[in-house]
Amino acid sequence: IQRALSCAGDGDVISLASSGSKPYPGIGPVAANVTIKAANGATARTTTIDAGHGPLTVTPGANATLSGVTLNCLTSCSKAPTVTNQGTLLLSADTITGNTSIPTTAILDTTPDNSASSAALTIQNSTIANNDSNFGGAIQTNSGTSATGATTLNITNSTIADNVSLSPGGAIAANANTPGSSTTITSTTITANTANSGGGGLYALTPTTLANTIIAANKTHSGPTDCQSASLNTTITDAPGGHNLIGNPTGCGTINPGTNNDQTGSAASPLDPRLGPLAYNGGNTQTEPPLAGSPVIGNGSAADCLLQPVFGLDQRLQARNAAGRDVCDTGADDTGGATPAATPAAVGSSSATATVSSPLNVAIKASGSPTPVLAESGSLPAGVTFTDQGTGTALLSGTPAPGTAGTYRITITAENGNGSPAMRAFVLTVEPLAVTGVTPKTITAGASAVTVTVAGTGFQRGAMLSTTNPGIAISTVVVKGPHSITAQVTAAADVSIGAYDLTVTEPGTSATCARCLTVIVPA
Repeated sequence: IQRALSCAGDGDVISLASSGSKPYPGIGPVAANVTIKAANGATARTTTIDAGHGPLTVTPGANATLSGVTLNCLTSCSKAPTVTNQGTLLLSADTITGNTSIPTTAILDTTPDNSASSAALTIQNSTIANNDSNFGGAIQTNSGTSATGATTLNITNSTIADNVSLSPGGAIAANANTPGSSTTITSTTITANTANSGGGGLYALTPTTLANTIIAANKTHSGPTDCQSASLNTTITDAPGGHNLIGNPTGCGTINPGTNNDQTGSAASPLDPRLGPLAYNGGNTQTEPPLAGSPVIGNGSAADCLLQPVFGLDQRLQARNAAGRDVCDTGADDTGGATPAATPAAVGSSSATATVSSPLNVAIKASGSPTPVLAESGSLPAGVTFTDQGTGTALLSGTPAPGTAGTYRITITAENGNGSPAMRAFVLTVEPLAVTGVTPKTITAGASAVTVTVAGTGFQRGAMLSTTNPGIAISTVVVKGPHSITAQVTAAADVSIGAYDLTVTEPGTSATCARCLTVIVPA
């Protein structure tokens, strides 16, 4: 990408195919008016850029679009933001995640020091989740020292969840203070973020307006939990449409229950938005959908949902059906007027077998609606990890390290907000690769296609068989299970007589049974 940008001029488009298992190595500075987007058929679920090898930096005066990709700080996080905007930037249908560079934030919208230039950041249909920072867990806006240009932030149809700040603004810290600076948040879900002090969801020094937005179920160690308006309690206000849901409105500007159709709880009794966990719910970015009985259903402004940039769609690009309903749902994920399915989560698999030093890749599936989130508790063998894919499936993957043979009893939990979490005991057995014998033990010189059965432990699909006798050919190898392999053995007429080793080979490891197969003279 960086090489392409070095050659790009105004108006150029850089198209990215799906990245597969190897992410693109960063983006770097953008100084031209360019678009970087996923190619046809690719999305943020299939196209990942490792921001640790080159954060996106839009320089003053540049106008850039990043669309349909995941920016994940996977390696070499350099204590820099994943995204820094000092020009004009549109993030569309993207996922921004994995930035744990505590000194800064995942997305920084700012003007340069001693500058009159402006910075404008627009975020649409995107998910910003699981980032940690010192100030503004997901997004921070500010003004450069002695700068005079405005800094603006516009967020629409997006989900900002599970971010952490060591100071105010668990999700967003809008701190720009130059004339004309503003933050506008529309049809967005801000939930499950945590701040050390004040504004678990939103901290605002900049004038900030909210429409059709959820800010609820955020946490702080001290100070207002969901919002903190930094200036005379008036910085955070309703956009003309209102229709917001604020779990705990304490400190949240001029937003009050019943005014402009807003819904709020209180410090003593926060309003629960009843949302499902963060997962892929039919779109290419993760959302938190309303559960059955959620107060956000049908409480949104149809007018706001029909106007640009919402255009009647939710974050997943599913129809909100606002015109026909004359309402929509508050937040980023809309039911479209349908009653949400309420199927409790359940976990399918209960066991798997792995082999020491051989790759493992086991899918553990859960059912339920909305899509359950999967988690694991208990000790796994060194080299093996549990990863929730956000699709109702988790992966046990990796390579069990030498010396990890044994039985690992863990618990898989699936949760989707409907009923109690489903818990299932899961047993992962890690076996050493070993060959204990072969039946029959003898084969006659000149015999053709004799079926033999190899016994042992740790056999995996794709295993191969070989002997130390070049006159013996082995074909049609079938792994029947972790303890049994069948094969067809043919001995040449002039094969050497005697006892020979039999070896099972798998990726990363092999095991030999000494003198297990004997060639005899025909009777």
